[in-house]
Amino acid sequence: MQATEFLTKKPAEIQQPIYLITGTEKYLKNQVIAKLSNLIPSGLQSINLGQFDMEDEWLADAINDAYSVPFMGEQRVVIILHPYFLTADKTGRKLNQDPVELEKYLTNPAASTILAIVMDNQKIDARKKICKLLKKEAVQIDCSALNEKEVRQVVAKKVKQNSYQIEESALNLLL
Repeated sequence: MQATEFLTKKPAEIQQPIYLITGTEKYLKNQVIAKLSNLIPSGLQSINLGQFDMEDEWLADAINDAYSVPFMGEQRVVIILHPYFLTADKTGRKLNQDPVELEKYLTNPAASTILAIVMDNQKIDARKKICKLLKKEAVQIDCSALNEKEVRQVVAKKVKQNSYQIEESALNLLL
């Protein structure tokens, strides 16, 4: 699914247990992460929203958080950032992650948790068993660069959302 399609969905339509977010557009990735984060009410985000950076934190901690029952809410969102263990790149890693726990989670995800794995600009290593399972079980959100038509639509929509108007010539100049 394209990121622009995902961003138009209503919160009730975003109920898949696992998302794999790929692509190079950081803006779109941030919008997708924000949309997932906003599924948790702002007063409960500190206890039901977890972000784990795999450069500094253990994968097992993220999976344990995903299995945890939501506290005072109905849903939990766990976001995994920089999952280098899913790529072929071995340079610059501080932690050697063991994906066995993730593999178990992918086959039996918690019903009340949405797990989002956010890839960097690197490609997922399709040869690994965990990556094959992830592609099979997760809904993939593609945050690739937009073409000119899509950029026009996004800008026009943002302008309209903020109760402004823009002339076609001004939009052309902006783009």
